[in-house]
Amino acid sequence: MKGKRKTNEFGNDFLIDFKLFHGKTRLEDGTWPKGNEWIYSKKAIERFHQPVTYKNPNPNGSEGPKHYGLKQVVHDYIYDNYYLQNGCKFLVTTELEQKNNPFYSYIDGKIPVFFTMDICVIRESDRQVFDIEIDGPEHYTRGGMMKAEIRDEWLLDRYGVLTYRIDQADDEPNYKKIDKFITASPTVLNSRKRY
Repeated sequence: MKGKRKTNEFGNDFLIDFKLFHGKTRLEDGTWPKGNEWIYSKKAIERFHQPVTYKNPNPNGSEGPKHYGLKQVVHDYIYDNYYLQNGCKFLVTTELEQKNNPFYSYIDGKIPVFFTMDICVIRESDRQVFDIEIDGPEHYTRGGMMKAEIRDEWLLDRYGVLTYRIDQADDEPNYKKIDKFITASPTVLNSRKRY
């Protein structure tokens, strides 16, 4: 079994929470469906089948032309090389927003926290989800780095999402590192199944 990947064992919570799931929205008892079946909604399929890159400036102005440009370059690279030329084996989209089941703030535990992924890549062979983030000046401070680290740990713990960060100051992304990240990273297995 050397070299053989297992399948992501986190269930379909990621699809439900990021509004990509096709199926029942809630069960009769009000809970979300659990299980390993990943069925994409029509909107999700359309999103993955079209290059989606758009500016989404946030109020603090951290997403400027450099951030947007790098995000578009990385998205297009993955779309062209791993989606179009690899028979849809990797799905990719940008600005994927969490809509359900928020995390709660590490400051007081009361503030709901929803995440947005700059570039989301799903490796279809094992349902491994990758998040590629473009880091700007707000990430250069100690507090910014700590927030990013906590965010990445939360996404990894709840959904098995692996995060790779690109510095906005770089003129061009390192494509070899991106290739290795999305193709060679092992599948994250859930040490405590929730279903």
